[in-house]
Parts: sequence; C-alpha cells; structure tokens
Amino acid sequence: DDFPNKEIQSILLNPKFDENLHYIKGDIFSEKTLSYAKVETASAVILKSDRLKEDDEDKNDQYLILATKALSQITQAPIFVQFNSTQSLLHDWADWDLACSSQQIKMSIIIKNGFISGFSTMIMNLTSSISSNIYSKGFGNTPWILEYMEGASQELYIVQPPETFEDIEFTKFVEQSYVNHGSIVFG
Repeated sequence: DDFPNKEIQSILLNPKFDENLHYIKGDIFSEKTLSYAKVETASAVILKSDRLKEDDEDKNDQYLILATKALSQITQAPIFVQFNSTQSLLHDWADWDLACSSQQIKMSIIIKNGFISGFSTMIMNLTSSISSNIYSKGFGNTPWILEYMEGASQELYIVQPPETFEDIEFTKFVEQSYVNHGSIVFG
C-alpha cells in the first residue's frame, strides 16, 4: 500500500494542521521511529485502529494494545486509543488514559437516533470514510462538494475539555474550539 492514502494526504495538506499534525511511517516498536516522533515530549498520543481493514480488526486491535502498553512506559503524555472491537476495552492493563471502540460509538449512535431523528445520519457522516475518488466522478471542486468533504472528513473523539475551559459558557467553548483548533464540539 502507498502511505499515506489520499484521505490522509488531504488532511496533512490542510494548512490549519501544519504545526500540530505530523505523519510518520514506521514501526511503533522501533526506537528510531519513537525518537523521530518525539513521543517522550509529546503533549498527547492518539492511536487508532485501521477501520478500513475489516478482515484484520482483531489483529489491528491486538497490535494497538501492545503499542499502548509500550508507549505508556516511555511517555507521560495522555494516550487516547480507538479500537474496532469493544472486546479490546477489556485490556485496560495497557495503561491508556481514554479508550473507546468503533462498535461502542456506533451502537450509542443507533440508540440515540431513537430519541433524536436524523442524529445517526449526521454522526455517521462524521465517522465514516469517504472515498477520495469522489473528485473523479464529475463533481469537481464545486463549493458544495468541498464543504461536504470538509465536514465528512471530520473524526469523532471522546476527550475531557482542558481545565482552562471550566468557567466558560458552553457556547463560547464551542466557538473557541472551532476558531482556534478547527474542532467541532458535541456536548
């Protein structure tokens, strides 16, 4: 496979991520890769299972469990992990700070849709991958497709807000998160 794929390239080429996001291809168990990634001084580590390789979900999750444990031994940064399978959450001995599974998120969304019509459509668009070949299907760079692709390229993470936002109204928190970091907040 060519890395990074077109979806990841589109994120990496976005100027708002220039200083904060770096793509490093390597073995997470290699000291050279970890040194290059500067994990010892990182402010956070995010590990994510490859949801596009459904035939290898268990293998991907097992690899992430071991990687989490290894990283917890060399960094003080919080480690956030997203597994494919809910079963992987049983391995909390790996010392992550926050973990979730794609299955867990999807089931929660389905349940919420019973109470809020249309909720699942909006959230599934946030959590589903869209093929980058949409541009080759004749849509071109029309404003609506670019706006749709930006929204659909967002990902969903469960995180604790920083303490600096504790005394701020929720609407201000949402606005500052979007303006300063390009993050969309759901409460």
